[in-house]
Amino acid sequence: METDSGEEKKEERAKVRLPGEGRTLSVFAREIGENLRVGGWVFRRDGKAALIDRCSLEAVEVSADTFRTYAERKVVPVKVKVSRVAGEVIFTDVVYTMSKDQAQGVLASYDFLECLLEVRSVSEVPYPLGGGVGEVQEYGYDDVTGVFVV
Repeated sequence: METDSGEEKKEERAKVRLPGEGRTLSVFAREIGENLRVGGWVFRRDGKAALIDRCSLEAVEVSADTFRTYAERKVVPVKVKVSRVAGEVIFTDVVYTMSKDQAQGVLASYDFLECLLEVRSVSEVPYPLGGGVGEVQEYGYDDVTGVFVV
């Protein structure tokens, strides 16, 4: 990937190999969950995957259609292409968007859901860390109370 100045920019998103031959959906789902958990990209709410809607200030269930591309903000789904050049085997990562069936499978997978942080409520008001007195959560997730402050 290049920047506007033509310099090589390092890809910061993790490559995650799509399920298929020799690769199970559960392993793919766990890797997606581990990557989306970091930084609070997707949460768990009432046993389902949820995004924080900054307009309504609610954790809303994410659809498979939305999830297919939302996940690409943090991960790069790939398939491995195997080819031979001059007798040498070459493995190349080819970027794909996950299918709707794969997205539905991930969203329903316990392997995915158990990776996510449980969000109990969303607040636009700074919130006492751990629900106590003292430091406040200005923005982000408090893992003691499960409150996400926007």
